[in-house]
Amino acid sequence: MENIIEELNWRGLIQEYSNEEKMKELLSTKQTIYCGFDPSASSMHVGNFVMISILMRLQRAGHKVIAVVGGATGMIAIMGADNCKYKKSGDGGTVVECRFPDKKNG
Repeated sequence: MENIIEELNWRGLIQEYSNEEKMKELLSTKQTIYCGFDPSASSMHVGNFVMISILMRLQRAGHKVIAVVGGATGMIAIMGADNCKYKKSGDGGTVVECRFPDKKNG
C-alpha cells in the first residue's frame, strides 16, 4: 500500500499535523476513514470539495472511506461532544453514541 502523506503534502491539502510520523505509520496500512458533512447547509461549498477530494485520494491509496451525511451528523456538531459517548466497536473502530434532547422537553 502506498503512503499517501507525501501526495497530500505536495498538493497542499495538509496544513499541520499533531504527529506526522504517527500519521505516516497509520496510513501505511489499510484504515477506515470517515468524514461527516453537515446536512443543514443549503448546498455544498469548497470546503466540502476539499474533504471529498482527500477521501477520493485515500480510497485510491487503498483505504476504506465513508462519507457520513444525515440528521445526526448535523446534530452532533450543534450539540457538541458533551452529549456523545465514544467506545470501541468489535472490529477495532470507534462507535459514537449520542443522546439527543427530547423535542418536547428541550
